[in-house]
Parts: sequence; C-alpha cells; structure tokens
Amino acid sequence: MEKKCDCKKEMERLSAALKRLLAADFIYLETEGLCEQCAEIFLQINKLSAMLKEVFEFSRQLSQGKISIPAPPRSNFLAAGLKIIHSQLLHISWQAEQITSGDYSQRIDFMGDFGSTFNWAVENIQKRHDESTANQAMLLGLFNSLHSVIILVDAEDGRIVFKNKGAEAVCENCRRLDDGQNGLRSHINKLYKEFSEVNDTSVYFDNTLNKWFKIVMAKITWMDKNVILFSCVDVTEEQKELEKIKESSFDALTGLYLRNQGIPKVEDMFREIAPGCSLCIVFFDLDGLKSINDTCGHAAGDILIKKFSDILKKTFRSQDILIRMGGDEFVAAFVYREEKTINDILRRLANNAEKQNAEDDFVQVEYSQGYSAVVGKDITIAAAIEAADAAMYEHKKARKAEKLN
Repeated sequence: MEKKCDCKKEMERLSAALKRLLAADFIYLETEGLCEQCAEIFLQINKLSAMLKEVFEFSRQLSQGKISIPAPPRSNFLAAGLKIIHSQLLHISWQAEQITSGDYSQRIDFMGDFGSTFNWAVENIQKRHDESTANQAMLLGLFNSLHSVIILVDAEDGRIVFKNKGAEAVCENCRRLDDGQNGLRSHINKLYKEFSEVNDTSVYFDNTLNKWFKIVMAKITWMDKNVILFSCVDVTEEQKELEKIKESSFDALTGLYLRNQGIPKVEDMFREIAPGCSLCIVFFDLDGLKSINDTCGHAAGDILIKKFSDILKKTFRSQDILIRMGGDEFVAAFVYREEKTINDILRRLANNAEKQNAEDDFVQVEYSQGYSAVVGKDITIAAAIEAADAAMYEHKKARKAEKLN
C-alpha cells in the first residue's frame, strides 16, 4: 500500500534544508514515512549535499596548498573542474622537482597565462644556471692556474667541495678540514670554525713547510651552495723583506726604535695629536756606562743598556714611543692631558729602576733625565728633543754636584 505524507509540509522542510545547504550547512534528510515521490526528491537532495560537501572540502584543502590528497570519486561530476586543476598541480609539482634536480627542459602547455609565466621562469632559471656554470668553469680554470692554495669549504658541514692543484699537498686525500693533522690545513680549519660572516685576511707561518702564507677568507656561492673560500698565497719572500725592514727600524740590543726611524714616528704622533692633549719628550742619559765598559767590559755595558731599556718598556705604555738615540742616550715620547701625568710617569720609572737595582746588584741602573712639553704647533720635534737634552744635561750637572757635596 502506497505511503501517504503531508507533501506540502515536507516541501516546506525541503525548502528550509536547501537554504541551509546554500549556506554550506551540508544536510541529510530522513526519508522514512514519506511518499515515494517525496522520498525520491529527498534522496537526490541528500546525494547533492554529499557531493557539495566533497567539493567544498576538496577545494578548501587545495586552497591551503595541499595537493597530496585523494580527489573526490569519479561519480562526483561537480568536482570535475577541480580534479583537473588538482591533476595539473600534481604534474607541475613533479616538474618543479625535476627542475630543482637540474632538468630545465620542463615546460607547461596548459593552464594558459600561468603556463606561460611558468615557462618564462624556467627559461630564466636555465639562463642564470648556464651563466653561473660558465662563470664557475672560468673560476675553476683560474683556480687551477694559480700557484696559490685554493680551498672551498661547505659553510654548513665543513666538507671540502673543491681544492685546486696547489692545495693537493695541503689537503692530500682528505674530504674535510679536520681529517688528520696538517699545519696549514689545521690552521684553515681553526679559521673556518671562527668565521663570522665577515671576509678577513690573516698571515700564518707553517712550521712544516717553513713558509709564510697570506690567507684570504670570503663567503661565496659555488654550485648553488654557500661555501667559504680560503685563498692561501705564499708570501715567504715578502715576509723576509718585512723582517729586514723591521730589523733595520729597531735596535738589535734593546728592541727600541733606532734614531732615524723613531723620530719620524714621534712627528707622526705630534701631527695626529687629539685636541686638548700635549706631547712630552723625555731625554735620558745612562750614568756610568763608559766606566762600566772600561772596567768590566762591553758585555757588562750591554747588560746595563738592556736593563734600562727593559725598565723603560715596563714603565711606558704600548702606544708611547721609545728610541735609543745612540750609545747611552734614550728618548721617550708620549701624549698627555694633565701635567701631573709627566711627574707620575717619571716617578713610576724611578720606582721601577729602584726595584731592579734591589733585585740585581751586578750593575746598578742610574740615569739623568730632562723633558720638554710640546704645546702648540710652533715648535718642531727636533727643537723639543734639543730642549729635553739641555734639561737632561742640567739634571746631570745637579746630580754630580750633589755627589761632590
């Protein structure tokens, strides 16, 4: 017997359900107790609701970039367009993976404007890659033509990604900087660990090779990787020349500046003096050096000179300039703001000499001193040294007079 229902009332329920469906409230309508005609309508609406729910969820996930998801079943014709887009996105994703692996032949002949833009981007990537490859080939040839040591190290894990022919003796068969012990390579490994994104240059002496190297460090891109370039140039001959220059600038016995090299340093100090500061030049003369040379020999005299120079180094600051003018004469130059600084320094020098004499009585350090304060730019350094020398001579005469009395 055919079921009967209040069709008008059910249609009103259906109308309310459709409004909910349009608001993305996916419904399911019960069909029990309905007439055959109403039940069929409700069944079709339930199917439509289920299909729309699948399309809605599918599109939501696609909009979030989730393409590794199952598509709605073939029976859901409403999702046909989205499934085509889904399939195309999967294919484009695969093509992108091929491009990252170096296959720049990938092209898209679908998706209209997007496909054109994709192809243009790939062509430009290939162009830049070809240019980069050509540049790297040129660098490779350049690196191998150099006699210096060139090592490229992966910035992340310390692997050696390239070494030129000049680096073969340094790197041997190692794959990392920390493989085994090697003088220059161990030093480069130390620099690698301390590298702080700032290009730098340093000089290193390799005891094994008995050579000096100038090491330049720089972060570069190589084969699409961030690497640190180490260029090590043999500068042994240059260092030897620098040592000769250094030796010619300093007194061999005391390590202080020689006269001809020290006075220009004082002049530079005076030219660069800060506002509100003055320059003080102190002239020293060692007492009794000639007598010690005559009675105990020049070796004893050298000991006295060395002791006094050590006391000067201990008393004055690293930025001050100390000069051995010749024989038993010395000059110290320093910058000061307050005049009491001069007396403080000379008092400290006297205390250091007294301590030295108390510790070692083989030769006693005694000296005369005089200073000249250089204020303003009217006086020359030569005149200031001469004034300090004159003041020292007066001090020496006063000390001799005291001894006689």
